[in-house]
Amino acid sequence: MIFGICDSCERVPEGIHFGSTCELACHDDRDPRYVPLIRRMIVQDCVFGVENLPDETPALVPAACSDNIGIAMLRSRAPGRKDTAQIQAVLRYGSHGFAHGHFDRMGLLSLLRYGRSFFNPQCVWWGYPHCMYKFHVQNAMTRNMAVVDEKHQNVADSRLTLFARGRRVQAACVENEVTWSYPSCGGMVCDEHAALEARCRFTGCTEPIMTRRLMAVAEDCIVLFDALQGDREQRFSSLFQIKGFRGLEGDARETGHTRRFTDDPLSGGQSITDCRPFDAIGPACARFRAVFGEGEDLRGTRSEHNEPGILSMAVHTAWPAQTHQLGLVAEDHHMDIPVDGRTLARGTSGHGWAARRSSTATCPARTPCACA
Repeated sequence: MIFGICDSCERVPEGIHFGSTCELACHDDRDPRYVPLIRRMIVQDCVFGVENLPDETPALVPAACSDNIGIAMLRSRAPGRKDTAQIQAVLRYGSHGFAHGHFDRMGLLSLLRYGRSFFNPQCVWWGYPHCMYKFHVQNAMTRNMAVVDEKHQNVADSRLTLFARGRRVQAACVENEVTWSYPSCGGMVCDEHAALEARCRFTGCTEPIMTRRLMAVAEDCIVLFDALQGDREQRFSSLFQIKGFRGLEGDARETGHTRRFTDDPLSGGQSITDCRPFDAIGPACARFRAVFGEGEDLRGTRSEHNEPGILSMAVHTAWPAQTHQLGLVAEDHHMDIPVDGRTLARGTSGHGWAARRSSTATCPARTPCACA
């Protein structure tokens, strides 16, 4: 499976369009690393198809990065394991990608093992004309990253400061300095320039916040270190979009129920509903069990290419004291309302059982925060 990025979803390399892309790249630079994918194509490109493909091709690389695309991909290297049993994790950085670009720099873009992915960039999708596109689909609150004040990450260049390929551990570190604001509302399709200008207006901007994330991939785990620092007091939350919550272990106490992640009407966090907050003292572990195939609950996630089976995950939090929240993210389920055999209304609303873990801490001025 090939992970998605921005507005693209996960894909498998059998499709003719994906095959043409690989064959064009191989035609231009004759890089043999494209050959394993080309050999899986059902139809060979009649224009850019490469003749006399080599029989021997390189093995999967343990780690790779691309400043142009803005991704750092790390793979575990457990001896004796098949490729599908290795962990593949992708860290997002780079410049913003114009209209289709999402505000997820420093985000964990993909985590894949056993042919199953816990996150698809289009797991929350409302279409380009919908007001939820800029307010929710592109929002940092729907990503696996650290956010500031439940706000929206603005555009800023990011840079790769560390990329290390070791015998047992692969690591990458990215950082940027960016302001955070309330998200704009609207889609990419607008009839009038005035409407477009109003929809693209950002409010409530913070000061520039230094953000740094280091990701290390070992044989059976990944470790994330986050550091954020600003001039004022902020709320920092570390978010994960994971299905199949099974429980929170450690010295943790559920403190009630709230209608939404935040009551701020300008924050995209209000689209995360039915929240259960937990107070934890010391390290905590949230466990998840996602089902793929028969019995799955992946409606709205646009996840179509996972291998049937179970993907279990444990999210360990090393922060000494934190608040966790479990909530439901707004997904597009293409729901209709039939009455007497006639459809009177048609909409795109509904909730998927997406689990979210949030560590929220207050950071005094000039004091960096970190959570793993």
